[in-house]
Amino acid sequence: MDTAIQLCLPYLSHSKNSMLCLDENTLGSIASLPEGCKIISNRFDVAAAIPGARFSDWKIEADQLDCLAFRLSKEKAVNHHIINQAISALSNGGTLVFSGQKNQGIKSYAKSVKKLLGNCDIEKHGLDYLCTATINNKPNELLDDQNYSQLRPTLEFQGFELQSKPGQFGWNKLDQGSLLLLEAIQSEFEQNAVKRVLDLGCGYGFLSVGMALQQQPEYLCASDNNAAAIASCLANLKNLQDNQQAKLEYDVIPDDCARNIDQRFDTVVCNPPFHQGFDVENQLTDKFLESAKTHLSEGGRAYFVVNSFIGIEKKAKAYFKQIDCLENNKQFKILRFQ
Repeated sequence: MDTAIQLCLPYLSHSKNSMLCLDENTLGSIASLPEGCKIISNRFDVAAAIPGARFSDWKIEADQLDCLAFRLSKEKAVNHHIINQAISALSNGGTLVFSGQKNQGIKSYAKSVKKLLGNCDIEKHGLDYLCTATINNKPNELLDDQNYSQLRPTLEFQGFELQSKPGQFGWNKLDQGSLLLLEAIQSEFEQNAVKRVLDLGCGYGFLSVGMALQQQPEYLCASDNNAAAIASCLANLKNLQDNQQAKLEYDVIPDDCARNIDQRFDTVVCNPPFHQGFDVENQLTDKFLESAKTHLSEGGRAYFVVNSFIGIEKKAKAYFKQIDCLENNKQFKILRFQ
């Protein structure tokens, strides 16, 4: 169980109208949640695992709450957005509860909340800190959340302006690994040779847009576990279609590694969330490899880009007969599985 979120639970248990915001840091806490508590999560797998939980990009559709609790996210804009939403949703006398560790900047968040609300108590519990604040009067100003709710133009690719937003990995960057993956696929196929594509873990949709522009498949399905990614990718593919820069049928589906998508594809593309410090023995490796295999049609190919130091080839042997390294520039490598 996540010890930081555990500190919040007693406050929720003592409230008649409470809400808990859960992200990927709190997967182990599901069994210990108080009954009757409203739950939202930006993670599809978390929301799906809890009866009555709502999958949301942190849109708090509630009012007159007695208590709202969350564990600090990795991203400042997300934390500021949740705090702002909580202040609006909590009734006067209601309690805002949040927890986290010193290296997440929790003391700075406590200081900001105290400046807004006039109060914020902070307690140390081992490596974790617990902050509580009471809503006595609604502040005139809120924290800067970088206009979190809105998509915004971030970068351009082949004449197309991509949109994205905070709350997802690399939301405002052109990932060099994904760019290398598109180049490798383009050298393998002539245009229109790819018919059906699955973008597994699509993020804001860079690979989906790239495949649509370069390969022009008949159908593209993009899927991700993260609500901000789904909103971004959907907007990008819609804009691509509306601007007539690519013609294709597409779906953008929130899911846990495409486990509920009952379709087959001749091509799967994937830039999995395996980054610095990632342990290849992590079950996430098997999850992505198994999903890629499950969703390939006979004779289909899966293309993965990972950091050069991540050795997933050994694990991939359990799922694929043929494994080829198409490119390795010492930073990223492109692997083809079939």
